[in-house]
Amino acid sequence: MFSLSIVVPVLNEAILLPSFLRQTTDDLESGGLDWELILVNDGSTDRSLEIMREFAEGHERVEVIDLGANHGPGANLLQAYNLASKQFCCYATVDRFYDTRLLPELMEHFNEYD
Repeated sequence: MFSLSIVVPVLNEAILLPSFLRQTTDDLESGGLDWELILVNDGSTDRSLEIMREFAEGHERVEVIDLGANHGPGANLLQAYNLASKQFCCYATVDRFYDTRLLPELMEHFNEYD
């Protein structure tokens, strides 16, 4: 079984966060992966940080990093990648541009390629 860290930068995503968190963790659980979700608050001024922290309290595989201010995509991703502890790491966005339902199936192909 492969293990996967998913890093997610967050900036003022309170409207989308609840559904993203539910759907993504459901996708990963149903896919049978060893996973962790690393959420990076990049200076949100809405309820994003509060939503992430509340969700993480009930999910031991979810970690929240608060940068305290907006540092931009380079800094927030660097923080998340530095904490990633699984065999593989990928990036996701709260708007679900990347379909996390596909991750378990895609990871099965790692054995086929070097």
